[in-house]
Amino acid sequence: LMIKLICFDLGGVFLKINFDWEDAVAAAGGTAGNPDPKTINHFPGLDLFQGDKISYDEYLTGLVEYLQLPGDVDPDRVHAGILKGEYPGILEFCQDAKAAGLTLACLSNTNEPHWREMHRTEIYPAFELIDLPLASHDLRMTKPSPEIFSELEKRAGVAGDEIAFFDDMEENAVSARENAGWNAFHINPDGDTAAQIRKHLSSLDVEL
Repeated sequence: LMIKLICFDLGGVFLKINFDWEDAVAAAGGTAGNPDPKTINHFPGLDLFQGDKISYDEYLTGLVEYLQLPGDVDPDRVHAGILKGEYPGILEFCQDAKAAGLTLACLSNTNEPHWREMHRTEIYPAFELIDLPLASHDLRMTKPSPEIFSELEKRAGVAGDEIAFFDDMEENAVSARENAGWNAFHINPDGDTAAQIRKHLSSLDVEL
């Protein structure tokens, strides 16, 4: 088995995020009127926006209604409040992988405002080490759709069994494994993500 490309999701593997809307609203300096804000993935507008199916304005309008945000809470700041910075150890991992001659890619369900923010290298220094950054809103498809995995293979010019993939959503890892033949692993976002990646790579005889 020869691993040529390491691919990972961004939020929950590469970047720390607030998984609960309540925390994202708090990061924006407010509180939600909805007494039971669900995790961010429970709001269907987020997936639609990240697949470029609705506009940012439509997404924010839906978010205000979903969370019952008061007028003094800016939904744009709530959306920005999802991101929390890079995980410790990710920059060093990327540096080691590049030094070993491996190609780095990301395949992320994300959106233009967050994508733009991730390009701020003073906050996300590891991002500029990614050779092939792919985002759902640009591709107009989202994980766990099998088509998105095929698109990365085509752009990278590698076969599925040459890819090691890491995602904090179990369903995405399963789809990549079963539909594309990738070496796909679930990552616990509450743990040391870089250490988990290294451990899984070791099981593939890739020592970094």
